[in-house]
Amino acid sequence: DVEGDFIVPVQETTSEDEIIVDNEDPLFSLSEPTVTGYLPKWLDKMEDTSFKYSGIMWWRSPLQWTATTNRGYYGKYVRSAYVVRSGDGSKTATWKVPVPRPGHYELYYWTFHEEVNQHRGHANGEYHFKVQYNGEEEDAYLNLQRANKEWERLGVYYLDTDTLKVVLTNECKLRTVVADAVRLVKR
Repeated sequence: DVEGDFIVPVQETTSEDEIIVDNEDPLFSLSEPTVTGYLPKWLDKMEDTSFKYSGIMWWRSPLQWTATTNRGYYGKYVRSAYVVRSGDGSKTATWKVPVPRPGHYELYYWTFHEEVNQHRGHANGEYHFKVQYNGEEEDAYLNLQRANKEWERLGVYYLDTDTLKVVLTNECKLRTVVADAVRLVKR
C-alpha cells in the first residue's frame, strides 16, 4: 500500500430479487435550483469544465447538491454521493427504482460509518424520505443516531406498479444531507 491509496473491497453482487439504484445511475435525479437574476442566468449558460467531484467540509455544507467521493459511500465503480446543506425540504434527490413483478419489497438506504458517527448525539438526526408507489405517498424517516453501517431498512411495501419512486428531502435538523443509494429486495 502506498500512502494515499486505499484498497476498497468489492461491493456485494445483486441477485435477481434485488435492485440497487446509485446516485451514478441514470434513474437518479436531483432537484434543479431556482435561478433568479440576469448574472446567475448568464453564468449558468457558460460551459463548466471543472471536475465533477468536489471536496466538502462537514461543518460547512454546500448550498446546492454537490457530488463528492468517499471510500464509505456506495458504488460499483465510483464511490460517490451528493451532499447538500439541510433546509426546508425544497431540495430533493430522487431514485426511480424499477419493480420487476408485484409483491412485498423491503426498501433500504445506504449509510456509511463516518456519516452515522458524525450525527450520534444530535437531536432529531433524521433523514426525511417520501416513498411514492401505487398512486400513494408515504413518509419514511431514517434516524442516523440508531442507523447501522451500510444498508439501513426504511420499510416494507407492497408494490404492484412498475416503478417505485424514493425522494430524499433536505428537510432535516442536521447540518448535512447525503444522497447515495437505495436498494429494493423482494421478500
